[in-house]
Amino acid sequence: MIRVVVVDDQTLVREGFALLLSRCADIEIVATATDGLDAIQAAARLRPDVVLMDLRMPGIDGVEATRRIRTRHPETAVLILTTYLDDGTVLPALRAGAAGVLGKDASPQQVHDGIIDVLAGRPVLPAATQAALLAHLHADRPAESALSPREIEVVRLLAEGLRNDAIALRLRISPVTVKTHINNLFAKTGARSRRDAVAYAAARGLLGPDPCHQDSPTSDDDDHET
Repeated sequence: MIRVVVVDDQTLVREGFALLLSRCADIEIVATATDGLDAIQAAARLRPDVVLMDLRMPGIDGVEATRRIRTRHPETAVLILTTYLDDGTVLPALRAGAAGVLGKDASPQQVHDGIIDVLAGRPVLPAATQAALLAHLHADRPAESALSPREIEVVRLLAEGLRNDAIALRLRISPVTVKTHINNLFAKTGARSRRDAVAYAAARGLLGPDPCHQDSPTSDDDDHET
């Protein structure tokens, strides 16, 4: 069962999504929150798998709430659900650690699928914002952060949800070498988890065609590969 917190300052939106998602057999709505502070407290108290986060709220907004939740509870994924899909709004949320973004006009099925995807480490980005995000991220990327061909191969396999041993088998290298490549990915991209590294690669068009979806998300050393 996937444990979800729904955060939005608008009662109809918050309760509406909570009601619709609660009808999914694999999702449990463990709490709803009315603002960023409420979301931070709920995440600390309940340790949900996913926080469905609005961005523009009074007090602590969704970006800052995302940053605090991801810093304190990196095992919790944040999926942004917002009316504002412009790059100036979306990019700060991704930099704060959000695993994906959806518009509030998304269908319940799209939101459900987005929750499954962010748990599996697959990035969720609206098509309408991808070009603008790419332009910003390419401009911000230092030359020394460019990934090597092998690191791109590794991040593509991470996007498929493969564990270290499966990546090693696929690339015919040792698991220790896989960990080294993942550490290098984290260092070059500023990622703090596999999800972050995959989101970085996806935003730069490095994943190629849609990665193969796995039946269940990987939990193999999601944070730094020490």
